[in-house]
Amino acid sequence: SYFTRGQHAEAEQILAAAAEKCETDLDRQTIAGARSYNLSVLMGEPEQALTVIDEAMAVITDPEQEASLRGRVAVINLMGGRAAAALEQAMALYDSTDLSTRTRSRYLAAISMALLGRTADAVEAAQEGLGLHRQLADPTQIAESELIGAVHAQVYAGALDAAEMLAMTGYNACLEVGDKEGTASFAVFNGMVQHQRGCLDDAR
Repeated sequence: SYFTRGQHAEAEQILAAAAEKCETDLDRQTIAGARSYNLSVLMGEPEQALTVIDEAMAVITDPEQEASLRGRVAVINLMGGRAAAALEQAMALYDSTDLSTRTRSRYLAAISMALLGRTADAVEAAQEGLGLHRQLADPTQIAESELIGAVHAQVYAGALDAAEMLAMTGYNACLEVGDKEGTASFAVFNGMVQHQRGCLDDAR
């Protein structure tokens, strides 16, 4: 695909053309979500991504599809260092009728809370997300990905044993299913724990 080949500008052109042909709110949400990821994460253009989402939400009437895009906005704000805004937007989705949206809201809230120093709340949100994720019929990631916010929270709280346990839980779960990206991410988180302990050799 254009994504995997690094042809992000070409991908945006194709997706923008597809957006003009969307006939359903699901189509509009799917295309807008793909475009926002491509623009914000791969091309480093978060403002353009937000414009794409705003344009889609202006014509979407299905509350579930709109909520999904609001979750995308929270992701963009979180990645842009606006944790307070991301948390507010994530918590607004807590009671969504869509299970995947409720699950994603806890993931985003947990990371945002950890960054804002609300470490106990972050751990609670992560555990809620883990439980919800395990109910998903067709998840795109393993449930243990929900633990990322809790790992950060425990590190920030100085609870390094708890942070290491969570990081290794995520690492082993990813390793078991062959999730290379997840395995690498949790390895980094465990390295972060070891760095905090001063075990620099183990952190490498």
